[in-house]
Amino acid sequence: MSMNGFDESYRMPSIEDIELGYRLKRAGKRILLCKHLVVKHAKRWSLPSLLHSDVVARAVPWTVLQLSYGEILDDLNLGRTQRVSAFLVCLAALLTVLGLLQSWFFFGVILCLIPVLHWNRDLYHFYYRCGGMGFALRATGMHWVSYLYSALGFSVGFLKHKLTP
Repeated sequence: MSMNGFDESYRMPSIEDIELGYRLKRAGKRILLCKHLVVKHAKRWSLPSLLHSDVVARAVPWTVLQLSYGEILDDLNLGRTQRVSAFLVCLAALLTVLGLLQSWFFFGVILCLIPVLHWNRDLYHFYYRCGGMGFALRATGMHWVSYLYSALGFSVGFLKHKLTP
């Protein structure tokens, strides 16, 4: 059975590999993941290019794709703990702002971030092994920022799916 390769309707490189995976899964095919394969994307990242890539080119179309297929897979970087982590980091950001008005909200920030730290402890330990405490703290902060903009991308994708005929 031919799957016709990547969907060429995507105007820029984004989620054509994920979309092909959805079609393969729907056709009853299996996809094997080689967890030992390591690749490096040869890109020079800036914060604007990272946000464009992660939100506009990936999160929004990926959300639309998932909702059009009627399922959000518990796979890749979309696992339940990652989705809950994104929600908790967003809630922690809100509570941080509220904490500027009433200091007791900062207690909620800590309660939100404890499970995020626990669920991602292997990643954060990897950051520490790679570059020490300073690098680990900066990388962890950037990871939390990625949760914030991922939630934004999901929200925009959800609205786009619901509002597009």
